[in-house]
Amino acid sequence: MLLERVRVVGLGPFEAIELDLCERPGEPRALTVLAGDGGTGKSTLLAAVSATRPGNHVVQTSVYRRPGTKPQTVCHWRLAAEDPERPHALVVATPGTSAGADDKAEQLRRREVVHFDRELAAKGGFAFVGIPGTRRFPRANLVIGDPARTILRQDTRGAPGFQDASGVDLTRAVKLILAYAKLSSALAGDRRGEAGADPRSLGAAIDAGMGELLAPVGHLYRGLDPRTFEPRFETPTGELLPFDALAMQVRQLVAIVALSTHQLWVAHRGADPRECEGVVLIDDVDLHLSTGTQLELLPRLRRVLPRVQWVVSTNSPVLAHSVSVGELVTLRRDAESARIQAYEGELSLTH
Repeated sequence: MLLERVRVVGLGPFEAIELDLCERPGEPRALTVLAGDGGTGKSTLLAAVSATRPGNHVVQTSVYRRPGTKPQTVCHWRLAAEDPERPHALVVATPGTSAGADDKAEQLRRREVVHFDRELAAKGGFAFVGIPGTRRFPRANLVIGDPARTILRQDTRGAPGFQDASGVDLTRAVKLILAYAKLSSALAGDRRGEAGADPRSLGAAIDAGMGELLAPVGHLYRGLDPRTFEPRFETPTGELLPFDALAMQVRQLVAIVALSTHQLWVAHRGADPRECEGVVLIDDVDLHLSTGTQLELLPRLRRVLPRVQWVVSTNSPVLAHSVSVGELVTLRRDAESARIQAYEGELSLTH
């Protein structure tokens, strides 16, 4: 599944706004950059999508709800491999919202959503990652538990996302993913993992992703410390550092690779993440990144996971101008009405 369209009503600064994320009908764009100043609703839009996706459509309570309206979000998710006989959009809406043309169409829509929610729970196949702008990286010890209850479990409701407005601590999750990938790949040797899941594909994809995304900052991923199993990295001066000692921009890049690659691998039951579809939302993707890193970031993300649909937000003109006009959507507040409007094409360019 990939995201085609999103409509938000009565949430945050939006009276009503609709975004089309397709480059042509039925073909979702591989990359969409939401640009805008603070308060223009970038985080609200991403949170709305996160709360209106297959397997996790909930009423948002952490976002400001405009008085006098019925807050709602409607997302259109493209079904392709999930329903190859008749590819079409799965319309997922805020609970209690009617998104069908009439009562009969609405009943059919809700039944289809329930059907694909069950398919997702039983078979997997839909990968979604939400990385909020309130992400934090406090020091934390590596804790390795039962993989069946932790790293191998696709938790669509509890995965890192936008549910907690106070912030998400990512250190422990990142360390666990990196440790599991290396340890399980070593134990698998020349054998595939159980139940068809191949941990070597996760390890190979993470290694390749680290090489790609860390290149602009001159760091190398050097696997695990043999004494502590903590992931370690080589700096441009040749020093080996644990994750907790890395500069903040390096930790940001490591987290993007680890979280995105792992979610694709789990959702697709051990397939190579580089060959799998998925949707990754990143709020404030430029957070703590230098100008040089911002200029290279988005092309490198697309090479790390080439079949992923990336939807990222930024208030950095440098990052916004690093993409083509067709990939940029700018949110601006109208001076007369104070309404937030979305601008695309030439009108999206920032100055």
